Amino acid sequence: MRDGDTDVVAWYTPQIPVSNGPMHLGQLPGMILEVDINDGQTMIVATDVSFEPLKRGSIKAPSRGKKMSREAFRELEAEKEKEMEEAYGSSGGNVIIRQRRD
Repeated sequence: MRDGDTDVVAWYTPQIPVSNGPMHLGQLPGMILEVDINDGQTMIVATDVSFEPLKRGSIKAPSRGKKMSREAFRELEAEKEKEMEEAYGSSGGNVIIRQRRD
């Protein structure tokens, strides 16, 4: 991905089917385990991944919020994306996605 003068390359694994990662990254079909910014200028690397069973009751349901239909959510999402583009600009660059195969 190119963000202005910044090149970002992210490696992910679909074996952890969670679209998440460091910084603002997380739109890939798996967990991002490594990020290279500007050809090694900044590197973020996962050094350990552990899976632990959750204890019953450890995740609490939200007590606030607003229920909405899927369509209403998509409209709100599009509106917020437009606001972010206006505030921060669109990267308009290239996206590089690499799947690590070990």
